[in-house]
Amino acid sequence: MSASPRRTARTILIPLGTADLDEVAGLYGDDRVMRYLDGGARTRDQAKSTLEAAERCWRAEGWGRWAIRDADTGGLLGEGGLQHNFDIEGAPVAFSIIVSRRVWNQGYGTEAGHVILDDAWDRYDAAAIHAVLHP
Repeated sequence: MSASPRRTARTILIPLGTADLDEVAGLYGDDRVMRYLDGGARTRDQAKSTLEAAERCWRAEGWGRWAIRDADTGGLLGEGGLQHNFDIEGAPVAFSIIVSRRVWNQGYGTEAGHVILDDAWDRYDAAAIHAVLHP
């Protein structure tokens, strides 16, 4: 992967990949977390496919999705970053954040999101990055 870890006050961000499968499968398998995203909860095989795509994106594009980890424990809090977007005309790249229910309403997504977006503007050469906010 072509990105050094990024830090916030409470998190460390590392490029998302297949090494994160066990934890990401749990995150993606949570119906409440995934209800607004890509048709809902995903199987372990779907999570693995998503992580493989994330690794390919980092290698090919030099940008992608980050694992959001607790800076003290290393545990996965969520994931977020850029991905190719084929659903919205004029928005080839989308930004998103997915966080575990155990850290909802604690500001982790916002905290990590600021660092991820700041980094994205250095990596992604475009005038806009699209994002959709769900309740």
